[in-house]
Amino acid sequence: MRFVKTLGILLIIIAIFGAAMFGLNFYTGPIIEANQAGAANDRLNAVMPGGSAYEDITATLTGLPAGVVKVNKETSGLGYVIETTATSDYTGGAPMDIVIGVDAEGKICGIQLVSHSESLIFGEDYPGTYIGKDSALAGVELYAGSTYSSTAFKNAVEEAMGVLAANDLIAAGVKTDAQILAEMIPALHTGLTSGGMLKAEAAAASGNITEGYKALNGSGYAFIVAQGETSVLAIVNAAGACKVYDTTGADVTESSAAVVEEAVVAAEKVDFTSAAEKMITDKFADAADITPIELTTFGNVVYASSFISGDATYYAFYSRPMTYGDNAMEICTVIDETGAIVNQNVKEMAFEHGVEYMPGIKDLMDPSSGAYTSYLEKFNGITGETLTDDVLVAGGTVSSSAVKLATQDAFNAFNTVKGGEQ
Repeated sequence: MRFVKTLGILLIIIAIFGAAMFGLNFYTGPIIEANQAGAANDRLNAVMPGGSAYEDITATLTGLPAGVVKVNKETSGLGYVIETTATSDYTGGAPMDIVIGVDAEGKICGIQLVSHSESLIFGEDYPGTYIGKDSALAGVELYAGSTYSSTAFKNAVEEAMGVLAANDLIAAGVKTDAQILAEMIPALHTGLTSGGMLKAEAAAASGNITEGYKALNGSGYAFIVAQGETSVLAIVNAAGACKVYDTTGADVTESSAAVVEEAVVAAEKVDFTSAAEKMITDKFADAADITPIELTTFGNVVYASSFISGDATYYAFYSRPMTYGDNAMEICTVIDETGAIVNQNVKEMAFEHGVEYMPGIKDLMDPSSGAYTSYLEKFNGITGETLTDDVLVAGGTVSSSAVKLATQDAFNAFNTVKGGEQ
């Protein structure tokens, strides 16, 4: 009898396991799917307090930038979670994986940098500065020391929030006049920027000046100035020339005499004559009649002059573009009467990475090397119309981009000297 009971129990166990084995797809399929959904939701719940279930609405939206991978709607109405990516101009490597939670009021309720390959990344507390912000991102700054990665991060957040606003899922945040004007600076004064990022330190605010930016390379200033019930942007170059713009981007210099006067007084000038003339005479030992030219452009050129060498007249433009590590390069571009470069002199090229593992880059950094000389000789004969990305260097994109920008600024200045368009 005991044997029969034991056999019966054994048969029951075998039957249970057999049923489980043959009914695997039927019985465990939903369980596996639920577990997978739960794991995916964990990523979303991390930035959406109280969230539980989500609907993928990506296909129903329009105007999605390439970086926005997926838009999820929290089914109980708490808000949205956007999964997005961003790649900085510094590394150009694998993109940052960013997840952003936005509540029903259109404010960021959670944000996480899930993964990245950046060698210089912002601090772990930086994403938290976005919490509570609407799409205007008022008060959000870039992270000092990691401007490339924090710029890419901020741009990704702006794009994600912009998608929700453009598709009427949230109300768009309203930017202040100061925000609008500050965002205009890179397009109006290239000397205060590098790669589209502000390269400036705070300048003292006084009188009607509410915010000030002083270029790290000495190329000038930008001031947010109160004017009645609104504000305007005053930009000042290294020579003290000033232009004023309103929040629509219109040039209102002629009707803003008081703003111009206040901005010019607030701007501290730096004299680059000695450094510039040394770079001229280093390459043109017989340079004579060096005559400074008043600059009316707003960029990296901080000194300009004409001079005589042999029987020809040349124009020299001394530039100080910003490169990696907030360092200013020193470049002297000499252009002849026809508008072609006859000499490009770069005092020091500090490429940002690749010195140890990119063949040839170390030689290119050495002014005594043939590679360095050959690189600069590539500029000879180039005009404003023929300047292309061929002058960029793989492994040194930040510094060679700075050289290209300085060269373009030199051509802009040359055109104004010769009576052309900026």
